[in-house]
Amino acid sequence: MRFLVTAKAFDTITREDEVLRVRQVFGEKVRQICTSGNMIEGGVFVDARGCFFLLDVDTATKLYELLSPLHDFCKIEIHPIDTFEFLEKLFKKLAPK
Repeated sequence: MRFLVTAKAFDTITREDEVLRVRQVFGEKVRQICTSGNMIEGGVFVDARGCFFLLDVDTATKLYELLSPLHDFCKIEIHPIDTFEFLEKLFKKLAPK
């Protein structure tokens, strides 16, 4: 199943030592996610301290394993996604007859 995951650093992380630590942990985690075989696409937001991943995983457990420990310093949002083709079929199915 595919998921759109966004991660935004907490606004409370402002001290230089905190920022440096987050960069270190975040960089290592991004490398792990990129090489996991589960990432379809990913990138950073140019207007905020955050990023997105489009991930393909089979279980919630795998998703949690991929993202931990980002939860410690980022607000994580996870959205299951499907295709426009799926939506078109659904609309046809739900259309009045």
